[in-house]
Amino acid sequence: MSVNGIPKKEQIEFPVSYVLKAIIDNSLPKEESIKNLKSLFLKLGVAYQSFSSKLSSNGKYISFSVKIRVEDKSTFESLYVGLKSVPGIKYAL
Repeated sequence: MSVNGIPKKEQIEFPVSYVLKAIIDNSLPKEESIKNLKSLFLKLGVAYQSFSSKLSSNGKYISFSVKIRVEDKSTFESLYVGLKSVPGIKYAL
């Protein structure tokens, strides 16, 4: 939907479940990166399951995909602030 030709921002309806993708420097052990992500999820009360990972073509980065469930907007915002402090993180979608 748009207003005066400008697209209207879509609102996320909570609770929401989706696959979070985190790109992390591969210089850290894989298990340590998973532990760091799990620790953040537990701290914020974000339910998670089914981690999977894929190495980048040059081996410099590893992407982790994990199904999560976020209960409210405050937790969602805290999650993305918290992801910035995960060691080696490059970005998260």
